[in-house]
Amino acid sequence: MSLIAVLGLLWGIFNPEPLHGFLGESDKTDHTLAFMVVAVLGRLNWPGGKPVVYWGIWCLLAVLLEYLQGRWMPLRTYDIYDAYANLAGVLAAFLFCFIVAMVRRSRCSQCCHELDD
Repeated sequence: MSLIAVLGLLWGIFNPEPLHGFLGESDKTDHTLAFMVVAVLGRLNWPGGKPVVYWGIWCLLAVLLEYLQGRWMPLRTYDIYDAYANLAGVLAAFLFCFIVAMVRRSRCSQCCHELDD
């Protein structure tokens, strides 16, 4: 699933012609959701990796892929706001994963306390 999501993300970024927003007139929501989904799925497949490294790589990719799109694709341009939307998706993915981890820890500690009683 992660591989399909990454390939879809790369196809959207490096498509020769700009795609029209799937979720409205602006493509910023599309950028945000795409990076959020890919980053969450990737984290599910790499749970043991160091979080600082994982999220740092995604922050770098959020900006770098947008820049490379503008450099390599003749009909595409670098848009700083698209890069911000990409970063927003990574941030949303981080917050989602953080909240899920906190809930899981909370539930686990409750189960452990019940076993001790």
